[in-house]
Amino acid sequence: MLHRRPDQDSHLDTILYEIDMFRHCSKTLAAKKARKSESDEALGEYNLAIEGFLIHLRNLIAFFTTQHSQPTDLRLNHPEVWYQRHVEEREHSDLRGKFQDFNTSHSETFKNGKKLDCFDLISKFLQHCTPERYEQAVVGWEIEKMFAEIEPILADFEKRFPSRTSAAPVLPLTMGAISANTASLRTFPASIDLPLTKKED
Repeated sequence: MLHRRPDQDSHLDTILYEIDMFRHCSKTLAAKKARKSESDEALGEYNLAIEGFLIHLRNLIAFFTTQHSQPTDLRLNHPEVWYQRHVEEREHSDLRGKFQDFNTSHSETFKNGKKLDCFDLISKFLQHCTPERYEQAVVGWEIEKMFAEIEPILADFEKRFPSRTSAAPVLPLTMGAISANTASLRTFPASIDLPLTKKED
């Protein structure tokens, strides 16, 4: 049996999928953390929620700050690709600035003096199997704080650039120590992401 994520109807839907999965991982994290000591499976689900949050956050940072590893990567400053029309820079440049501030503010300086921003931290501690995952002690991810900072930027983006194909409206989402939000994904089911462990409370 093949497992696959749903098809997207446009490049904008690819970005909206990342936003939906970022929110989904955020809102399910508290419940998974509460159950993590019940079994190895529960701990695995908790780790997956952390990792899913970080992977989708990294993808959003890359899009909004226009970092890219491949020329074909979607970037905020190329709206003719993801929005299929010309958009004046002033219509999105402030979103880029806010994401750049976020990326810098969630940086870490290691014992060797090397400083990594949020994008590079996620790359080092999740996307790749690196020596740093064992050798460097890293503080835990402040997921609730990170979500609270990013969510208003994402909501603003959705307001400015609405999807022409999305079937369901996006409900406002909040996150706290206890989450009982019933907001659902647009039309996308959950996907599967990869592992990471960081020091936690």
